[in-house]
Amino acid sequence: MIDLKDAPQVLERVFSNPDHLSQAADISTPKQTQARSVVFVGHGLGNDDSYLSTLGFDTRNARNIVHKIDTQTIAGGSKKKSIGLKKLLQRLDLEHKNLHNAGNDAAYTLQALLLMVHALH
Repeated sequence: MIDLKDAPQVLERVFSNPDHLSQAADISTPKQTQARSVVFVGHGLGNDDSYLSTLGFDTRNARNIVHKIDTQTIAGGSKKKSIGLKKLLQRLDLEHKNLHNAGNDAAYTLQALLLMVHALH
């Protein structure tokens, strides 16, 4: 658990160098100086960006985010009729449970991305 006031700094550390996640929440330790290139993957990234912004972290200012991939955009649809993660997983025949849990949604989103990329080849 972290204090909400520490969220921007912790998020900056997480996105800066994911290799050091175990140290990211301990803001009393020095930040790792070498940032890694990061690809930010999500389903409905606009929502993720908005939420992170409410916490005081703007992904547009994270210079090491080299690309953003939105599985909702890849799956098709329009802004008015976008596909939800559950429906995408069903279309991909990907067994799933306990959606709307951040960890599960992240894991299923990455699995969906890999299946969609594999289908292209």
